[in-house]
Amino acid sequence: MSVSQSVDSPEKTTATAAVLSASPSPLDAAISRISKRLNNVTAPQFLDEYVLSIGEELGADYIALGRLNPFSNIMRTLRFVSGENIAENFVYNLDGSPCENTIKDGVCIHKNNVAEQYPRDQDLVDLNICSYAGTSMHGSNGATIGVIVAMWCNPLLDEKFVTGLLDHFRKRVGSVIETTETLERYAWAISNIFSGVWDWDLRTGGVTVSKEFQQILGGAGEKTTGAYDLTHIENAMHPDDRPKHIEALKRHINESTPYDLRLRLRDHTGVYRWYLSRGRVTRDENGKPERMIGGFCDIHDTVIGLEKTARS
Repeated sequence: MSVSQSVDSPEKTTATAAVLSASPSPLDAAISRISKRLNNVTAPQFLDEYVLSIGEELGADYIALGRLNPFSNIMRTLRFVSGENIAENFVYNLDGSPCENTIKDGVCIHKNNVAEQYPRDQDLVDLNICSYAGTSMHGSNGATIGVIVAMWCNPLLDEKFVTGLLDHFRKRVGSVIETTETLERYAWAISNIFSGVWDWDLRTGGVTVSKEFQQILGGAGEKTTGAYDLTHIENAMHPDDRPKHIEALKRHINESTPYDLRLRLRDHTGVYRWYLSRGRVTRDENGKPERMIGGFCDIHDTVIGLEKTARS
């Protein structure tokens, strides 16, 4: 043995083994990289970043994030990645496709020749798909809401890595999809049913109002920008309706009586219109009121119509 050669001591060998054993597995490393990317994006960007990052880590030729129609056998993609780019979404029938088995069994893996096994799925042929890996997503009630799918033009080599990575994020992705859809429904309801929404902070007295309600307040001679308080809303009310509103507000906050009444507000022309005013207070863990959120629904035409019918 030359002078330059040496034999590792048992202590050094043990230390080296400990360092190696502490190194993250390829799956853990991939999960960590994706998690860091997702933690640095806003909610609207989440799905875009997820499909791009999962496609990159898997080396997939295609990534599809599909949303199931629970009343039919139809799937629509929420995101579809081709190569390194997000492509146009599309709708497809699940009959005779590997996605149908993914929905049925929760997981579907085909390491090679997937198009031959699903001859009715023309998309597999058109995209030259060789291998497929899919996992289902579930909503908060446990129902299946869609799939996460990775596809390759070559055989799948590391099944364990692929299924582990798809499975790790599916609950989080499903939650984001469900939450986003809920918010979109609420936003639609607010914009199409309510003429104005307000959020009253009972601790500070400040009120945040929607753009629609700002227009109503502007029509009532009130400001349309900056901070608000409850007075700005009450100034827009008909003098005969203001006492009813104040009394209903007090009873709701103090006695939990529903705040639900008809009143008149001045519109942008200065004319009073009938609105349905509803709101609900939220309380802290000690039962102390914190916020009250409410909305105004324009019912003027209905009220006037009923009055005309009553007079005829």
